[in-house]
Amino acid sequence: MATRVLAAVLGIAFLLVAAVLVVDRPVDVGQVDLSSPTTSGSRVAGATPDPTAASGPTANPDPTATPGPTAEPSPPRRLATARQGPAPTPSTAPTAVRDVPVHDARLADQAPPTVHVPDRLRLPALDLDLPVVAVGVDDDGQMEVPEDVGDAGWYRHGPTPGDPGNAVIAGHVDSRVQGLGAFHRLVDLQVGDRVEVTSDDGTTTWVVAGRRLVDKAALDPSALFRRSGQPRLVLVTCGGDFDGSVRSYRSNVVVVAHPV
Repeated sequence: MATRVLAAVLGIAFLLVAAVLVVDRPVDVGQVDLSSPTTSGSRVAGATPDPTAASGPTANPDPTATPGPTAEPSPPRRLATARQGPAPTPSTAPTAVRDVPVHDARLADQAPPTVHVPDRLRLPALDLDLPVVAVGVDDDGQMEVPEDVGDAGWYRHGPTPGDPGNAVIAGHVDSRVQGLGAFHRLVDLQVGDRVEVTSDDGTTTWVVAGRRLVDKAALDPSALFRRSGQPRLVLVTCGGDFDGSVRSYRSNVVVVAHPV
């Protein structure tokens, strides 16, 4: 009996020693495939990770570990189900729409600007009353002059008399075929003389502020055909010496008048 009890005791002791040896046996980390997760999802305590393996963020970092430099965190993403109340019920009530003013941008529907074309020019000091016709630019790039030497020509690409800038009216001094022109006495205007321009909206009155004889080569077109500034009336014709070789006068008579 004593022998059986002793044998049982020795057997139990042998099993305990074997169990201790199995538990304390070290794990061979080199035999664990760290590239894929284990089926149980457990981690191996005390294992040193492969420095060449990509390491992602840890779900539960060790609170006793010294934190290293980390990148600045991205702004938190708000999940649709996180801290949200029940989804609002769509309202069936109609939403009021504000009236927004709109403007038609089609050129065909735009009203053309009102242009009061001058049709008469009066120079009381010279006893002249002249018809005015609209003129543009000729093939040489110069301002046109009327075909009839008895007419004055208003430059239709510039301001109308009374608008900001220079309203230019030109006329012939003479013609080899037609004789004396409408502006053959323009050089006789004096400072203070009155000028009247009539159009479909009435008559504007001007007073001569200056008169100059300017060499054609020195005439500044940008100053003559100015489109801004105070309204001025500019009367132009030929003058000065006559160059027979080109059958043209060498200068221009320029009269400037201000509105009254």
